[in-house]
Amino acid sequence: MSDGAVTASYDKLAQDAADGVLPRPQKICTECTVPGSLFSLNPDGGPRNADLVLGIPSQGTAATYRWFMDNPWIRDRERNYRDTFLLQVLDRFGAQYGEARMAELWAFIAVQECEIVCLDDDIADDALAPPVLDNFGQRTDDRMGFRIQRNFRFAGGKLYYLTFTSVTWEHSPRIEYEDPDGQSGISMPFSWNTPKGLFPVDVAVQHLAREFEQAKANVRIWEAIKGFFEVAVSLLAFVPVAGEVALGARGAMAGVRYLFVAVDRALAIDALGDGTSRMITGEGLSIGEKFFETFAALANPETAEARAKQVFMSINLAMLTPSAFGAARWIMREVGGKAVKLDVKMLNEADLKRLGGHKNGQGTALEAVIDTRDQTLGGTRVRVRQRYSTDTNKSQTVVEAEAARADFAVINNSARERTALQIHLIGSARKGKSLHNVVGDAGEEILAAQLVRHWGVKPDNILGYALKSGGVSRFGLKNKSNHGLDMLVRVPPPPEMLIRVPSAEGRHRIEGLRDVSQQQKVVFNEETLIVMEVKTTLGKSETPGLLEKTQGKGGEDNTERILANVKRKGRWWKREKVLELDPLAMEKVAMLDRAKESGNIQYVHAQVFLNSEGKINTLVGHGVGQGSGIQLNNWPRM
Repeated sequence: MSDGAVTASYDKLAQDAADGVLPRPQKICTECTVPGSLFSLNPDGGPRNADLVLGIPSQGTAATYRWFMDNPWIRDRERNYRDTFLLQVLDRFGAQYGEARMAELWAFIAVQECEIVCLDDDIADDALAPPVLDNFGQRTDDRMGFRIQRNFRFAGGKLYYLTFTSVTWEHSPRIEYEDPDGQSGISMPFSWNTPKGLFPVDVAVQHLAREFEQAKANVRIWEAIKGFFEVAVSLLAFVPVAGEVALGARGAMAGVRYLFVAVDRALAIDALGDGTSRMITGEGLSIGEKFFETFAALANPETAEARAKQVFMSINLAMLTPSAFGAARWIMREVGGKAVKLDVKMLNEADLKRLGGHKNGQGTALEAVIDTRDQTLGGTRVRVRQRYSTDTNKSQTVVEAEAARADFAVINNSARERTALQIHLIGSARKGKSLHNVVGDAGEEILAAQLVRHWGVKPDNILGYALKSGGVSRFGLKNKSNHGLDMLVRVPPPPEMLIRVPSAEGRHRIEGLRDVSQQQKVVFNEETLIVMEVKTTLGKSETPGLLEKTQGKGGEDNTERILANVKRKGRWWKREKVLELDPLAMEKVAMLDRAKESGNIQYVHAQVFLNSEGKINTLVGHGVGQGSGIQLNNWPRM
């Protein structure tokens, strides 16, 4: 099997696992077995067994969160720095202060229900009152700007940060507007100019550490979280599995030995169903005041038992997620369809008693799931799945973002990476929207390049495409919050195009995974303008959906809405700001008006698929060309 096919099979299995539609094994006699989870610890390039069945790409070539800062499609380095700033700070914070401090930071944010707010977003939305920045620096001589000197401030139940070094503002008349979700409102009496300068990450790390120490001085974190552990359920025993384990139709993988961690049956019934939020205790799992130190001590396990304890400690950490952020639970997913034989001869009498005399186990893999709540304008409701590798010290973070530009699944090679992403995705007010933007930006660059390569489109006909090396593309018609029309393409070429007319079930998935779509041939006049809505996914086989209130009304209605906002100079569409971002914006508006008047306009919903390694998924390409990673669909009212 080719490397591309292997990667694609990982992506398909991972998506099926996220959807809860893995191939169902034959029923195991639950009364004859004790439920539990399997663990092994193998290096990169070493044998895999359960991870292959689960679709977790743990071999060592999968994309990690480093991909967000270093991928071949980053054109706007300044924007990428801002989008990944929080992740960079958290990564260096963990590297400098260790896993214990990192876990303690998340626990503090969780128990204080302290959302992380990026002030750049509020400035882009003209929603930030200028006096807020008095806490971050000094005003300019004219009192209409700020020179930033400090970063990361806990205040009013929030943790605020910014990515710039200076910014100015001006008074502005209040106007009525329509927000990105289609709701009406009235703007604030001021307007922010584009922030300048890049705040140094290393300095921000020091500021975060200092601010955290001051903020937690009056809060005993353990006292705040110990109530979570008062209802903890104990693990039963750690038992080696006798012999090799055959999973699914593949049989046993030579050289893989598993440890079985038996779990209380009452707890397992919930965990095998919809999941449970109960905490877990057991031998070697501290739920006392040494919780964070114990978590750090297990960060780099050398045995399967230590790995198992690390996973359960990580689950406990995730279960601290407050209801204000979302609903957290952990799940046991059955692996294979056969009971595993336990090596009970190694157990003492007490362990044998806890196993209830059972000599066989029901093997499962563990997963933590957090369904977040979106309480912020411009934010995104996401489901974050933490899938723990059964064969390595890795995990996979899978993000399903409702109607976002993009979503992703990446591998975490360490507990620190996993905790950093957890804080970023669950603790931030906009639920990791900046990372979705990184994937979305890559998707648009890929789409443009593949339209040129596979479809024969002239680069000049992709409006806003930066042709010079190092240039920044300004695709479509967008505002500073990245709302608008994703891509505008003039014809010629091509004179015609074959697109999918998918079912509701199959629209967002790779063609053929759920059903086979009908096809439609679209014929273009020479001056046709194609309006594209672009959705991208990394490491998955399904892109985010269309926002019901706007994109879901179809390409024609969505285009009318954006044009109306531009012409009304709405809150996010003030002409001077739109032109500052894209000097050709009003030419694009005129081109759209002419296309609508002449009827030479078409609307397309485009999807871009990246595989689990962060590369173009060459097994996708319906409508543009096989290997392009692109799917093109019609875009009607849903």
